[in-house]
Amino acid sequence: MSDSQESRSRSRSRSQDNERKQRNHKKYLQSQNSKQQDSKSKSISRSSSNENNKSKNCNKKKHLKQSHTVYTVKKNCINYIKGLCQKSEYDCEDFHPKIQENPITPDQFDPSLESMNNYSMDEAELYNFCMEFQPVKQPTKADQLILIRHALSYYNYAAFRFFHQTGISYSDPKSVVYQLRKEYIDAALHPLGEQMCKNNAKFIQNYTFHTVFVSPLRRTLQTAQILFQNHPNLNKIKFIVLPYCTEILSKVCDVSDFEKVKQEFKDSQFDFSLFDQFKFSTENWQIQNLADEDLKSYLRAMINQDSEGKPIKEILLDECQRSFPSSVEKHSHLYERTLKTKNYILDYIDQNQIDTSIQKIGLVSHHGFLSSFTSEGKAQNGFVKSGRSFENCEAYPFQI
Repeated sequence: MSDSQESRSRSRSRSQDNERKQRNHKKYLQSQNSKQQDSKSKSISRSSSNENNKSKNCNKKKHLKQSHTVYTVKKNCINYIKGLCQKSEYDCEDFHPKIQENPITPDQFDPSLESMNNYSMDEAELYNFCMEFQPVKQPTKADQLILIRHALSYYNYAAFRFFHQTGISYSDPKSVVYQLRKEYIDAALHPLGEQMCKNNAKFIQNYTFHTVFVSPLRRTLQTAQILFQNHPNLNKIKFIVLPYCTEILSKVCDVSDFEKVKQEFKDSQFDFSLFDQFKFSTENWQIQNLADEDLKSYLRAMINQDSEGKPIKEILLDECQRSFPSSVEKHSHLYERTLKTKNYILDYIDQNQIDTSIQKIGLVSHHGFLSSFTSEGKAQNGFVKSGRSFENCEAYPFQI
């Protein structure tokens, strides 16, 4: 075959591939539209369905920002976000977040907290942020715990927004434009995260809880508050803030703003008494909480050497910057914290004679912590084996 014939053959092949992809994409969109219409029709009476559908289609963006209706239940594909997924978006069982048609450079990205209230991503993205999580499995009598990851925070939203606009993963060093930004210290839930909690509360209401342990960071406290606010046994549940189950110290959102947070939740059901019991101070509890004694000594020395009188949260943020893109706290030491948490919860169950076949223990924490908590331990090379990957606001039964 001549070069020109081979070139024409390759061109026809590419054209056929493109046509096939377009047909598949068209089928995919039709199936998504069909699902959306089915979802809408269930909530609209037969007599007014046509009128309401016209109104919703005309004002879809406005409606989306007001109520954030859920139309998709796929998880985000973590491999795709990292640039590692080998499947097409049609073949992958998980959701591929979209990259905008004309990606921008990281220096063109607006990482400000204010800009994150502008939901300018496409509708499929917004639907996916407010997804509902039908539990993967129902708890058995042997499962003592219901593990819950916090809902979408402003920091999480900034990460997905950055990927959508630039096509660059959160694991890329270029993502520093938002990952160390001071205004994301102890980031709050994004409005989409609040809606995510409301969408998933009905699943939590199916479980009977004795106690719910919560990380002291703002996003976990807000998640627990919204998820459980209409729980049928709310007044009988104890909500205890447990310092051990905070996130790995890595990025800006993992740095605590505890004094403000405690003030924000002073009239809530959250019990902060473990800070006194563990003799953790309000200012440097995150340092006291670390399992690595060398790191604790180093950070204390950094505080003593500071001549500017910086708040400890800013000193910790400086350390996150020095360690970036690696974590300040090592995963092996995070794993030690998860073991301490498990032992504390088991002792708590025994001391309070809790029948966990009837009443469960909740644990509202973070992606890194829960992945280590569900790990099978350390591999021969000393690295911690990866545990379960949790999506925002996902609940999962677990047996220690």
